[in-house]
Amino acid sequence: MSFTVTVSDAEVPVLTAPAAQTANTDTAAATAALDVTALGSVSDNVDSGLSISYMVGSTTLSGVYDFPLGETTVTMDASDTAGNDAVQVSFTVTVSDVTAPPAPVIADVEVNSDKTLTVSGTTEPGATVTVTFPDLTTATTVASGGAPSAMAPLGSVSVLSAAAGTGSFSVTSPTAQPSGDVTVTSTDINGNTSGASLTLADTTDPDVVISGGPDRVE
Repeated sequence: MSFTVTVSDAEVPVLTAPAAQTANTDTAAATAALDVTALGSVSDNVDSGLSISYMVGSTTLSGVYDFPLGETTVTMDASDTAGNDAVQVSFTVTVSDVTAPPAPVIADVEVNSDKTLTVSGTTEPGATVTVTFPDLTTATTVASGGAPSAMAPLGSVSVLSAAAGTGSFSVTSPTAQPSGDVTVTSTDINGNTSGASLTLADTTDPDVVISGGPDRVE
């Protein structure tokens, strides 16, 4: 007489997620290239060395992934050789922009007939441009050439990324200006700033003196 003893593995693997991850955007990019596929761990009562799948939405990560600005949720999954599926866990990757935009370029400073100044140049599209004039008055505009775009990766709130290309600006002082420094500050959509300045020569017209002529013409 004999009988069979069948031992089954019905225990699911256990996933452990890593701590929340943070990163800064790569230079001149609105993303951060990161490889998170070695983070976290999985344990099982039978199997060792189980593979972990990492997903962002419906995308399975297989190495470096360009994480966008803001918070992205990464989901982890695993199965053992008996076909038991682990309870999925997740962690977040938050990418911030702390890089100053390229310094604005002051292309022209025009002295108008009323002695006001018109300052024009280029900077990052969509950036807020503030010009400080010699008398310390200011004027503000938004650079043209493109607008910020909204990005909303899964599991995140909407954030903004800079538009590509070069934006232009032109602002006129609210009052007549003396000679002195003109400063241009460019602030990108994430609050990072850069600046440029120049010194303006004397804007006062010289006095006209007529001499050597007759005292009176009859």
